[in-house]
Formats: sequence, C-alpha cells, structure tokens
Amino acid sequence: MVTLPYKRAGEEGTPESVATDAAENLPTAEEQDTRPLILIVDDNKEISKVIKSILQDKYRCVLAADGKEGLERCSELHPDVVIADFMMPVMDGIEMARRIKKQVPTSTIPVILLTAKSDHATEMESIQSHIDVFLSKPFDADILKLRVEQLLHNRDAVNEKSRMEAITSPQAIEAVSYNEKFLYDITHLIEENIDNADLNVNFLCEHSGISNKQMYRKVKQFTGLSPVEYIKSIRMKKAAMLLAQGTFSVAEVMYMVGFSSHSYFSKCFQSTFGKTPKQYMEGDAAEQ
Repeated sequence: MVTLPYKRAGEEGTPESVATDAAENLPTAEEQDTRPLILIVDDNKEISKVIKSILQDKYRCVLAADGKEGLERCSELHPDVVIADFMMPVMDGIEMARRIKKQVPTSTIPVILLTAKSDHATEMESIQSHIDVFLSKPFDADILKLRVEQLLHNRDAVNEKSRMEAITSPQAIEAVSYNEKFLYDITHLIEENIDNADLNVNFLCEHSGISNKQMYRKVKQFTGLSPVEYIKSIRMKKAAMLLAQGTFSVAEVMYMVGFSSHSYFSKCFQSTFGKTPKQYMEGDAAEQ
C-alpha cells in the first residue's frame, strides 16, 4: 500500500514546478526509447516522484505540475496514459480530463484520476467526465500498475483490429477521426510514391511535416508496425495486386513498387506471402 500526502479541499498551497523533472525524463533521440509514455500530473512533487518510481521500470514518465501544464504536455507529447490528481491549483484533474477528451488528437488517451475524495458525488463526476479509471488515495502500487497495463492492453486490442482492416486493404477511406486521417494521409503518401526507391521514413517525415520521433510513435501506435515495416507492407500488398493482374512481369512489378534488387524483392515477397513472386503470379494469385 502506498500512502501519499494530500491537501483537503479548501487548503492553500503553492505548486512546486516540475518542469526540470519533465525535461530530464524525456528520452533523447539517440536512446530510441519506445516504451509507453506516462504523463503524471500532480502539484505535489513528492507524490509525482513516488508514482514515477512505481512505473519507471516499464514506462517512460513525464511530469507536469498542474492541470494546465498537463493539458499542454498532453497536446504536445500524446502520452499513452495520463495519471492525474483530482485537487490541483490553476486547473484541477477533472477539468483537465474534460479538455483532453474534447480535443480530437487527445480524445482517446486514457486518464487515471487519483483522489482523496472518494465520495459518491466525486466518482459520479469522474464518470461523467469520461475518466477511464478512478482510484482513491491511498492507493495500492500493484493496483495502479495493473490499471495502466489494462488500459494499454485495451488500446492495443482496438489498434490491432483497426490495423487488420486498414493494412490488408490499403486504399482511400473516408477519414472520420484524427487517427484515421493520419493513417489515410500516410498510406496515401506511400501509395503515391511507391515506385520511388528513395521512399523511406525520412521521405514520409519531410513530406508530411511530422518529426521522425512522432512518425514512429504514431505509426507504431495505430498499426503495430514501425514506419519501415509499414512502408514495406504497403509495397508488398501493391506488388501482389499487380502480379495478380497478370499484365506485368515480376521485374516490372519489382520496379513499380520501388525495389531495385530482384533477390531482396523476392525475399520480402516470400516472407509476406509464403511464395516467390513468380509462384504467386503463376499459381495461386487468383485465389488470394
């Protein structure tokens, strides 16, 4: 059981800035740390450090001093989970969560609310604000870790279903959400330049205006694949469609999907479909 200090409603207190801690906890580009990112929002620096110590073995942790700063960091970093205190100056946890859920880019980020106010009214307000998990203080460290794992697992299950639908048939879809629009734009960019041998992650970043780090996080989150793997998957699907038409030779298809090495193209294709391009075209393409 973790016992944490807290302020009762009505008590005054000056929040301690944790901007330095936040900067120190952000991974450098060289580290390529792809562990899930947890945003911890609490005006009590000691509480933030306790929560960080519980989670830092498995997750990256970034700190914010109040709801206003937490909202800004959420919009900037798109964390995988937000853990916030209920009572904070400037902007409390409930108001911050409401705004997170109203903004399209952050609306799907799960929020865990920690509070010493375990009364019925507070819990009802949390539910109405679409808080994903409501934990009373003092909370059990193991329960907190399990809640985070559960939220990430549920997100991954949803992403896997979407990935199967989006990747299997890479084609224009009506983008009705931020996630769908992002994936559609990236997929369209790949398909438009699929014959370009220079099509790579840097190409996508340059033509989409998204940083390399953000590109990796978003593509990995929405598809389960790295950007390199996603580009290759689209190329393989396109190659299969062209081969199935029976109009082009294997060599022509190879160049049409951006490969210059026949052996590498054949290796990638066989790894994806279990057949060489020639076997696929001459044998079972019509059955796929």
